[in-house]
Amino acid sequence: MENLLAGFLTGAVGVELRKRLDISELPAECRNHVEVAEASGRPWTAWSTERGPMAAWGEYHREPSKCLYTYLLWLEWWALPQIHHAGWWRVEPRWPRNWTKGHG
Repeated sequence: MENLLAGFLTGAVGVELRKRLDISELPAECRNHVEVAEASGRPWTAWSTERGPMAAWGEYHREPSKCLYTYLLWLEWWALPQIHHAGWWRVEPRWPRNWTKGHG
């Protein structure tokens, strides 16, 4: 899942991942979102990028992914200036940087 999250940040958001960040290195608003994700058992990752710190977390949906022959995820991410995003995304295993935004 961590590889999918990192691939999402590089492929869909279009940032260069520089240094992996610990939760203590995140801005307070971002840290709050990540703590909620962590408490609910969702995997997360955070990186320094050319746009500043970014974090992503989400849920992999196994059964729909099997039916679609793709990775289907509910993803959330945080980026400066204090913006929280969320939505359905999918990516095919053969093209890990080619993400498609879903509906809903």
